[in-house]
Amino acid sequence: MIFLVADAHLEDGQALDGEFCAMLEALSRTQYDVVFLGDIMDLWIAKARYEKGCCQAFVRWCREESARRKVYFVEGNHEFFVASRHREAFTEATAGSLRLGDTLFVHGHLIQGKPWSFNRWFIPLCKSWLGSLVLTLMPCGQAFAGRVKRSLGNRHPTPVLPEEEVRRWAEPLAAKGGLHELFLGHFHKGGSFAVGELECHALPPWKYHGEAAIYAPETHHVTVGNWKELLEKSANYVYGL
Repeated sequence: MIFLVADAHLEDGQALDGEFCAMLEALSRTQYDVVFLGDIMDLWIAKARYEKGCCQAFVRWCREESARRKVYFVEGNHEFFVASRHREAFTEATAGSLRLGDTLFVHGHLIQGKPWSFNRWFIPLCKSWLGSLVLTLMPCGQAFAGRVKRSLGNRHPTPVLPEEEVRRWAEPLAAKGGLHELFLGHFHKGGSFAVGELECHALPPWKYHGEAAIYAPETHHVTVGNWKELLEKSANYVYGL
């Protein structure tokens, strides 16, 4: 069983958001594996001058829990160098896609847009070795990061699930075969549909109503809802009961 969280967009600060922290504490008492499907922080540049206390607390939880369960992390377009700098804190961390058996997990930000769009060129540039060097050396890096954060925050005022774009992107995967399930974050709007035999699931954002999902790979069953309700319905998975 896998617990899925996407798009929490936690704000900068010295502590994790209270409800998000409560969810992590509750997950610690379960046997679920966990996939964090990107944009957990509102902006996360995993470098010494940029990381906030909330980022460090999250990494600490993942490092501790990965000794007891599988903890996976897929970078979103609001996160930079997390997979490379904190790889040891996770069972697996990636800036691209994560495949577990016949299930693929991606954040989804590279599905939309033309080749010269913000997500298609600016994000990869920032995540490149050149971008890493610039962020390391530039004296006004934190001010620049603030501008990037404001720009990212204004890009999706109205959540829309671009089903046709997702379908076109997923068609080659479905035609190739071998995949049964595809999970996406990024769009801030949940929804499910099939592309051939490939079931596509866009997760709702945790940010607004604390929504998450539970996925059973053996049966391919997906349940979406508020994290508290999901865990309460699965009380048999809590240690000590």
